Amino acid sequence: MSFSNTQEIEKELFALEDKEYAAFDARLTNTRYPLIGVRKPQLVALARRIVKGDHRAFLAQPFTYFEHHLLRGAVSALCKASEEEHVRLFYDYVGYIDDWEACDLTACRYNAATESYYAAMRALLHDEREFAVRFGLVALMHNFAGRAERSARLVQDVKSLSHQGYYVKMAAAWLLSAVWLADKAPVLAFLQDPEQDRQTRLTAIGKLLDSYRVRAEDKPMLRALRGRIRAE
Repeated sequence: MSFSNTQEIEKELFALEDKEYAAFDARLTNTRYPLIGVRKPQLVALARRIVKGDHRAFLAQPFTYFEHHLLRGAVSALCKASEEEHVRLFYDYVGYIDDWEACDLTACRYNAATESYYAAMRALLHDEREFAVRFGLVALMHNFAGRAERSARLVQDVKSLSHQGYYVKMAAAWLLSAVWLADKAPVLAFLQDPEQDRQTRLTAIGKLLDSYRVRAEDKPMLRALRGRIRAE
């Protein structure tokens, strides 16, 4: 089928409709876009079909539904294109994001470990739009948090954040908890610093305590630190 026609795309999406899942997803998202109810693995599978053809023709189509929006993000991440084109697509996509699902589904599906991609995602951290900042954080986490040589820079990037949005702080905490697994020293210094954002520090500690990948011997120290932060 052609994926360069909005009506045909919507027909494909409604063929995957799951009303129970739509009700479930409605409790998770605050998007302004109407929901159909398509499970994420099905959307990703559909995106993989689309990128076998003309992804640019697909992305040129207007959309109404949340799942079509998610599909555009997945196609932007999975299409065969240069890094430069991917960055352009992501910069366009973040202008439509109003929900954490759309942000994370896309940011976690493109792999690039270059300095140029780091710089492009880092530039989003100082955007005025909450989900543009979150996109940058999640993309940095996905591609760079496992690299010990990047740990200090990533923590410094979190320190540089000025946006006070809830979803920014949650992503910052997620990034910190991922960096800890590669090099805990700069993250611990951040968590111990009373000048850093309190909510981000507490959320990061909560994620570390919940993680099976964090050493058991580190957890009493983290619990004690959480208690001190709560008492600040």
